[in-house]
Amino acid sequence: MVAIDDREEARPAPQLGASLLPVAAVFGPNASGKSNVVAALSWVRDAVQHSLRFWEDEIPIDPFAFGTGPTMPSEFSVEMTIKGVRFEYVLALTQARILYEGLFHYPEKNRRRIFERDGLELKLQRGLGGISGTRKLLTHSALALSIARRFDEPLVSDFARKIQEIQTHRGLRFSEGDIPLNFSSESEGTKTSFHLIGPVLTAPRRGSVIILDELDANLHPILSAELLTIFHSPATNPRDAQLIFTSHATSLLNHLNRDEIWLTEKRDDGSTHLGALAEFAGERVRNSRNLEDAYLRGRFGALPHIDQSGIRRALGLIG
Repeated sequence: MVAIDDREEARPAPQLGASLLPVAAVFGPNASGKSNVVAALSWVRDAVQHSLRFWEDEIPIDPFAFGTGPTMPSEFSVEMTIKGVRFEYVLALTQARILYEGLFHYPEKNRRRIFERDGLELKLQRGLGGISGTRKLLTHSALALSIARRFDEPLVSDFARKIQEIQTHRGLRFSEGDIPLNFSSESEGTKTSFHLIGPVLTAPRRGSVIILDELDANLHPILSAELLTIFHSPATNPRDAQLIFTSHATSLLNHLNRDEIWLTEKRDDGSTHLGALAEFAGERVRNSRNLEDAYLRGRFGALPHIDQSGIRRALGLIG
């Protein structure tokens, strides 16, 4: 979420020598892996919160099912800025054990280790003896971050809190009884609007991250566009909250800059490629004006492909 140019909605991050974006959108055809972006970030958040208490016999990781995926470790990397300082968290694990975990920060732009583990061996930054008790509680299935965040060390607890403040909402759909009001006669769009009120108000107040899967599901495009405006504007988003969402609503492309757009495509081996439109298209793509038209014309790929002959064959219309 690094901006390619300076503008009002891009927030300066002087220690990074760059500006950061408050909005990122993921577009792509069905089954291309958009929801996996949401699922991965949700998994990291839940892991930090629950690994110490609930991970015992097996780590609840769902490895990539094809090729060598089942035998390979799953790897995660999360970077964020806290009080202007860049933090980096790296994790590699299998269903049986945590192989590697590290938390780093970049004071004065230099990378420094906060903690780093290889199996059950834990190394700490000098001067962080307050979290040395982490070693006694460390197991093959408990994250060091889950343990260390319970000690009074701001470098760790501030980062862990930011991870836990990530809000994810998938599908934005309701079943009967979700709300103690008689909403059964209301439209799905009305229910979705009410469902979003809390998260949309909470994220800008905290300066946290909110992730919405299928933003356009049952929500009018005008309301979706207004939501982008809330996060873009420094007046309504003074604490630099960030919105990440997936969508099929191509009309929203006209409300986004090219560095705010990401595209997913399914590779032949079943994996997902997530690519930035700005890197794909370079300077040939202008800011927002013709993005929807260019996308629908297939200029950037990431479009569904309909096999008309296969459909006609399945219907018995051709041999």
